[in-house]
Amino acid sequence: MSLLQYIDDTIFVGEASVRNVMIIKTILRIFELASGLRVNFFKSCFRATGVESCVIEIYVELLNCRLLTFPFVYLNWYPHWGKSKEGAHVRTNYSKVL
Repeated sequence: MSLLQYIDDTIFVGEASVRNVMIIKTILRIFELASGLRVNFFKSCFRATGVESCVIEIYVELLNCRLLTFPFVYLNWYPHWGKSKEGAHVRTNYSKVL
């Protein structure tokens, strides 16, 4: 599992599995205990690709957060998705949300 942090946002990247979901929950709980701060799970979002929607719903429930839907807004920007010649989805550009 890898993570990307920017200001007060954290993005976890890894295989979508119950084990990894529980590791994320544990990491965030340890952060709360160590820092005295609280993670607002109501504002937190989860998304997995290549996984059935019923499984994603279980993970969202385990994390007690919301499902991230596309297109999503991040720092007032949202990604546009297109298709490559091979048909795979690729990120093509970013457009500012006004």
